[in-house]
Amino acid sequence: MPFFPNYRLGPIDNPGVPCTATVGTQAPPTPLPVFSVFPNPVSAALKIVPNRQFGGQARVRLFDVTGRMALEEIFDPQSACTELDVRALPDGMYFYEIWSEGRVARAGKVFKVE
Repeated sequence: MPFFPNYRLGPIDNPGVPCTATVGTQAPPTPLPVFSVFPNPVSAALKIVPNRQFGGQARVRLFDVTGRMALEEIFDPQSACTELDVRALPDGMYFYEIWSEGRVARAGKVFKVE
């Protein structure tokens, strides 16, 4: 006897209510990070753009692969774009932390190349 699938199961997200239409087939939009950091890899200036409103000052710290702080700068997160001059840093991988309102708002890694 062949296997016949049951097509009357209804939507997966709402079992028990078979007449509810599926809202959409696309994945839900991913929210923007608190800060956008680009370009990666960077050669001259690392740009930091806030994606929401902040109060007070923010601080960005760059660490090399051994964990030593390579660069620290305080900036105003109310500005549209903050640029960090990284030309004096040697090439390699760096980890960054952006502190705002007493906590780490964003962390990640960036590559410095010539």
